[in-house]
Amino acid sequence: MMELNQQQILETERLLLVPMTFEFVSKILENDISAYEDIDIEPTPEWPNMDTREILPIIKEKLSSQPIPDGFGPWLFIDKRDKCIIGDGGFKGSPNSKGEIDLGYGIIESKRRQGYTFEAVTSLIKWGISQENVKVITADCLKDNTASRNLLRKLGMAEIKQDDRLIYFALNSYGKVKLTNLCPVFISENVKKTVDFYVEKLGFIFAAHYDIIDNFATIYRDDIEFIIVQAKFGKIESNTKRYGAGYDAYINTDTVQGVDVVYEEFKTKDVKIVSEPKKTDYGSYEFVIEDIDGRLVGIGLIFSNEIYFENSNYLESKI
Repeated sequence: MMELNQQQILETERLLLVPMTFEFVSKILENDISAYEDIDIEPTPEWPNMDTREILPIIKEKLSSQPIPDGFGPWLFIDKRDKCIIGDGGFKGSPNSKGEIDLGYGIIESKRRQGYTFEAVTSLIKWGISQENVKVITADCLKDNTASRNLLRKLGMAEIKQDDRLIYFALNSYGKVKLTNLCPVFISENVKKTVDFYVEKLGFIFAAHYDIIDNFATIYRDDIEFIIVQAKFGKIESNTKRYGAGYDAYINTDTVQGVDVVYEEFKTKDVKIVSEPKKTDYGSYEFVIEDIDGRLVGIGLIFSNEIYFENSNYLESKI
């Protein structure tokens, strides 16, 4: 991390991220070009855009009590190549009592769809979660803003709720470590036979097969992974047969519409369908298949957070 006049500066491959100061914002509002000269950057006609200019008076007021920005306010995104501002973003204040900070950002039109937003916001998130009192980073976007929605997902943020206008996201930074994957372990009487089913019928990729100590294999499709392990004794049974309830695995698609796409794919490959796609009473849209070993695998996605989390304080704890 660099410093400029006691200010912290974040540096990425193409950008410098510099916190806005009270003096800088005051001069911008007065159309004083020396604001740019003070930090050795060049003006551009695209910045500040209308959205940024509308909130500059609010930013000025918040910065009036901060001789040196603490980082929990707005930052400038500066292109190292030509020293021009290509956007701005940052946080809307210090962590609240739950350790939450809210993220916002914007890029000038000529620099969109070139990876600058991802580059800048990734740096902001890394800075944010490294701060001692930060536990959760939140963000939101308009429901029809597909680009921003995809970006927030790409950044690892989870969609937690929607209202009439907005989709809300959160990134948990407890312990500063993010748990990224869960690998179900399936016991099989014949590892090769099970792997062949998942590869040929369900579109998985065979990644590894070891038999030095325990005979097992790993299979992947997109972001999910299963581990298939050779049984040494006993009979393979599904949860439903053994315990009377429960799937043996549940796979989420990235969209609710994707459930139908995967269903049609599996049908063409003669996969045994146990339950057709349907909306459940607990707020998901799903179908169920039976694999070659008799396990039941659900494929679906929550279509209504309000129904799914009706009896939980999960959503309230995340926003």
